[in-house]
Amino acid sequence: MEVEDAEGYLIVRCVGEVRHTENIDYAREAAQACCSSKHRTVLFDDREAVIETSPATEFAVFETFIAGLDGRHLRVASLAKPEYEEAYSFLETIARNRGHSYRVFYNEEQAVEWLLKDVPV
Repeated sequence: MEVEDAEGYLIVRCVGEVRHTENIDYAREAAQACCSSKHRTVLFDDREAVIETSPATEFAVFETFIAGLDGRHLRVASLAKPEYEEAYSFLETIARNRGHSYRVFYNEEQAVEWLLKDVPV
């Protein structure tokens, strides 16, 4: 996992092969990075990752990430590869149903535009 401060948001990149247990660890580490950051907006860039996923895994990853935020609310955009659309769509539905500001994108410009819209930088 790579973490980078950008203007107005935090970037969290996942690269390489990620299996179920690594995905859970990634969620924990990402939550810690978000809590350590001054930003309330986060861009997850998973385009360089090969993720072993299922709906159950995505649910566990989401629960782990949210628990790690310790009540902190963020605006989160995920950049994903189209072949993971089903898993990310499921994750987006879970997040929205729980009242979180989360969207999935396949284009970086659109993701950043949404992420920073109406958010003080």
